[in-house]
Amino acid sequence: RFGGISVEGIRPLFWLGDAGLFIATLIILRFFVDPIRHEEKEPPQLLEGLRRVLEEGVMVKRWIAQSVLSVLPVFMSIYVPLYAREVKGASQYTLGLMDSAYWLLIFLLAIPTGLAADRIGKKKVINLLTAIYCVSLLLLVYAPSDAVLIASGLLSGCLWLTLVTQVSIWGDLIPMELFGSWSGLMGLFRGLANIFSPILGGLLWNSFGPEYVMYFLVATQVARVLILATIPSSVTRG
Repeated sequence: RFGGISVEGIRPLFWLGDAGLFIATLIILRFFVDPIRHEEKEPPQLLEGLRRVLEEGVMVKRWIAQSVLSVLPVFMSIYVPLYAREVKGASQYTLGLMDSAYWLLIFLLAIPTGLAADRIGKKKVINLLTAIYCVSLLLLVYAPSDAVLIASGLLSGCLWLTLVTQVSIWGDLIPMELFGSWSGLMGLFRGLANIFSPILGGLLWNSFGPEYVMYFLVATQVARVLILATIPSSVTRG
């Protein structure tokens, strides 16, 4: 049966997602090409590349720590609709509106966020958006109505805007020829976080209570902001 919060009702959404990915793949194959490299350099060996990233990069260890903290909400995002459904009794319509509001905010503020990052500084924008995201989690915990749940979904879109903003700092931390090794190192730590964070969320949910998953995410974002504060603005260009 199509519709409703059930296996049969949700299954068509996965088919729609597959169709979208297939169309995107066709567009990429048809219209996109690899960028032309004007200067070919011998890529560094794996261990050499990682060593050079750690030695030649600017505060890469701190950046890795704050970056891992920044994506924990993404890897534990499964608990947000679960909390809204199981604890707050949200219907499928409320869950859908929460997600739509999330992407609506990203659509509306993507360009203004980029302009603000260039004008007042990336760190300030990240800090402001992170604070708003933390408010969205607290709204979720204490939401008295579906309208507040939808407002929580709207404000949670600030998380994605912080991630996009911080990506623009990546290239300033290491020499460009080490960007592949740098991306691989970041992927390693993010992958580890992706493996263990959902398990940690489940332990918090069962051992302390569902709301403690949200409190934990708020704590991680506070820690992230504190780490980011130790990285000079001259490095992050604002």
